[in-house]
Amino acid sequence: MNIFTRLTNIRKVKHAVFLFFAFLLTSTLAFGQVEICNNGLDDDFDGFIDCYDGSCANNSACDGIFLGNDASCSVPPPQFPAFTMTLDFSSPNETTNHLARMAIGDLDRDGMPEIVTMNRYTKKIFILNGNNGSIKSEATVTWEPQWEIAIANVNNDSCGEIFFIGYQNPPGPNNDGVYLFAYDCQLNFLWQTDKILVALHSLPSRSLVCS
Repeated sequence: MNIFTRLTNIRKVKHAVFLFFAFLLTSTLAFGQVEICNNGLDDDFDGFIDCYDGSCANNSACDGIFLGNDASCSVPPPQFPAFTMTLDFSSPNETTNHLARMAIGDLDRDGMPEIVTMNRYTKKIFILNGNNGSIKSEATVTWEPQWEIAIANVNNDSCGEIFFIGYQNPPGPNNDGVYLFAYDCQLNFLWQTDKILVALHSLPSRSLVCS
């Protein structure tokens, strides 16, 4: 071993010893610190400040703080307010289903919001009157709605657009997959994208992966 190698190894040992004692000193100082419960500092370097530090749970500066103490007090009101619920309106049957999303917005700028819904199992999409839940427009589609709905007024006019994600298997090889469909505020079809997701029927349940 030459002199240069020996000097390098000595420097590495000195550096390691220095780091060890620096860590030991820092840990000792931190361990020896006591949290002061009203100075806004983390005195014991445990990541908790004042009354949020468990060591301050019984300190008089933290009276009324629930952290570290059982919340056993209660103040009952002199009387409980009456609470009732009444049905505002309901939509016709099967205009949605238990997992379906909906979107609400004023699609035609008449001052009354519309409710856009769909039913995956009947392959129907709907626009409902936001005032009473009645059907304003409906359409039966050739694709299977996949829960999600989005609305936007892309052209900044009096007829906003509605966007659906749907599963479709049109004629032709390798067309089985998920597409994005666009409709206007009366559910007239506008356009659809190329396939954006592929359905893998070989798995136990249908899984979707990027095409």
